[in-house]
Amino acid sequence: MSFNAKRDAAVADHAIADRALLCTASGCPNRWSLNFGKPLCRFHAFAEPHAWPQVTQEQLDAETDRALAGQVPKVQATVKHWSLAEKRELLQGLRALFASAPASSGRAWATLLRRREQAGEPLTAAQRDMWRAGERAGAPLLSDIHPIERDDERERLRSYQERVREYAEQRGIEL
Repeated sequence: MSFNAKRDAAVADHAIADRALLCTASGCPNRWSLNFGKPLCRFHAFAEPHAWPQVTQEQLDAETDRALAGQVPKVQATVKHWSLAEKRELLQGLRALFASAPASSGRAWATLLRRREQAGEPLTAAQRDMWRAGERAGAPLLSDIHPIERDDERERLRSYQERVREYAEQRGIEL
């Protein structure tokens, strides 16, 4: 015997139409599954008889929700399709932005890790070893730079970040 979805659905619909297979609680849409003197669905079988109207309403609501869930239109995300020329222009602009990025000692990560540890944040042994080795490398850390120079470095970084944001905004890119 082969699987035939239409035939099986028709057989199931015909079987459900037979009230003898449905829960005997008034109006319940479920098939009975337990028989404690009366054939009841699992929801009514374990509920007090005075609560059956509420249980039936919950089952009808659930059946309606399941039916409506299948009819909800699916929203498709709109994706911008970039042409090759647009991609090249974007990448050239990014290349120019990165070229204009402020130079750093390349060791700001060590300063950040040291600050995190000094603030009481637990670091892994590897993180502690790395920032300490970075300090021993000899180049000055960001925190060792004179405060005026540090402010200049921060201002250059803020300016660079602002240029990146403007570039992304002009191209419709969300950051």
